[in-house]
Amino acid sequence: MTKYRTIDFRDPIKGGALITFLRAEVRKGTRSPFAYVRYSVQGEEQSGGLRLDLDKRVFLDHFDDEKMEEAARNAAPKVAGVVSKAQARVGSKVHPVVRASVGRLGAGAD
Repeated sequence: MTKYRTIDFRDPIKGGALITFLRAEVRKGTRSPFAYVRYSVQGEEQSGGLRLDLDKRVFLDHFDDEKMEEAARNAAPKVAGVVSKAQARVGSKVHPVVRASVGRLGAGAD
């Protein structure tokens, strides 16, 4: 059973006038390259969330509403930065796939 840790945003992150990002859920114990972000629309917390790719700094889920989609797209890098910093503060181990990728990038670079 996978355990998750919640990262509450001290100051909720505004994505324009409509959407506010409240907190993220990440895998406990490793630095996963993904997070599940909870949000509210016009002050009402939604029952679901958005999957966020922390490496690409983009949401993997999208809105049908063009204005909300643009707001989420613009806020994604800031949300990813907050989540990544919170994971680094906890000293989470780097996810094995990320570690392997970093090793390949550094290979042969003298």
